[in-house]
Amino acid sequence: QSTWGNRMFAPRIEAITSHAQEHRWIAAGNELLAIEREFLAANNEAGFLSLFEAHPTLHTVKSRHSACTEAVSEFESEEGWDLVQTWLGTKTYVKKAPVGHHNSDNMMWLKIDGELEDTDALECLAVWREIDLYHQWLPLCSTADILHEISDVEFVANLKWKIPFFSRDVVLHGFGVDGTEDGHVLVLASSISDFEGVTIPPPDGCVRIDFRVKVLIEPLSRTKIRNCAIVSLDLKAPVPGFVQQVITKRMACVLLHQMQSTAKKIKSHPTSAHAKRIQEEKEFYQEWLVPKIEAFFQTKGW
Repeated sequence: QSTWGNRMFAPRIEAITSHAQEHRWIAAGNELLAIEREFLAANNEAGFLSLFEAHPTLHTVKSRHSACTEAVSEFESEEGWDLVQTWLGTKTYVKKAPVGHHNSDNMMWLKIDGELEDTDALECLAVWREIDLYHQWLPLCSTADILHEISDVEFVANLKWKIPFFSRDVVLHGFGVDGTEDGHVLVLASSISDFEGVTIPPPDGCVRIDFRVKVLIEPLSRTKIRNCAIVSLDLKAPVPGFVQQVITKRMACVLLHQMQSTAKKIKSHPTSAHAKRIQEEKEFYQEWLVPKIEAFFQTKGW
């Protein structure tokens, strides 16, 4: 039965693999779920599980699809979030960590949601993608190094905040998601302690923090972008939680403003670091990303 299943579903498995290669993890996962339903309807769970043995990539598809759908649900829901400030049109929310969540007593949860006017999708995506340029706009970030480039949109990186008496760093694994069939692009990243084939540097005088971020980039027109970020972090700081929240909320309220300013400079300052990167990496930006953005705009009639 497992051999039959692998043959019968081979074209659809190939489609899933193609979606994964294009970073379309939601589309890939949706197709996998459809296949699962057919196996379960035939009372053949073993046959479905055999597909994972024959195609190990399906494990990644399943886990990333789950992470993506969970993130989208969080972006669209206000349940449990408390609005704490609005600044330049950007709203900042906080909530308590879920009961039973790892390190829930010290973990802070923030949601920053705003609409960026007069901002192009290409420039916005470039600012998020060029991790080693984060120190130019991410509040208080002093250095940002790419430790390993897994693909054009998947990286392992080390970010540092060198602040007197409060230096922090984090090692992140993150990846981009093409969800344009649903009207958005996602960026998902979380802190890690190890990664196969990557030498993780020591903290170098910093305290290494726990950090997770989910980013939604949703074009509302050719020149208007909804940018939403959900951040959960433990600063590992020996200060009261409310003090940590005040510091973090103030950083959060300027994050999207800084990001938008950087994106706008790409077009107005063609010699800026981000503009140069777009010019240099023509295969990714001009040959792959720009056509995708334009095709999406065409479906919207923009």
